[in-house]
Amino acid sequence: MRGEDLFNLEVLNPYEDSTYISLFGNHGDELWANQQLDLDADDGLGLQTNQKLDDKALSLINHLSSVLGKIERKATKELNSIKSNYGEIFESPIFFLKTIRLVDKGKFKYKTRNFIFGLFDTVKIMETLVKRSKRGTSGRK
Repeated sequence: MRGEDLFNLEVLNPYEDSTYISLFGNHGDELWANQQLDLDADDGLGLQTNQKLDDKALSLINHLSSVLGKIERKATKELNSIKSNYGEIFESPIFFLKTIRLVDKGKFKYKTRNFIFGLFDTVKIMETLVKRSKRGTSGRK
């Protein structure tokens, strides 16, 4: 009986996202590699991002949902600092999509959500996503 799955359970990931699984197990790396969206591909539109800075900013965004005001204020201050020093991170469609996933899963107040999405340059992000979409559809015809 050793090595068999007694309960015959299947891992269900409604978001098909590695961060969802990483909260509950070690399966995140495999799922991230098999995702349908190739977010890390450089298609000439400047979509490469600094992974370490992305992770730090996502962690700070996650801290904004804290019930402790001190943690929330510190995260807000650090995010504003990142925006002033590394503003290009908030122009990245990859980071924007990761942030949407995080905010979708978390419990953020309306005011906090406004702050988070106010950090982003949505015009540039939407232009980049439209260019990427047009580039993808023109090759399929």
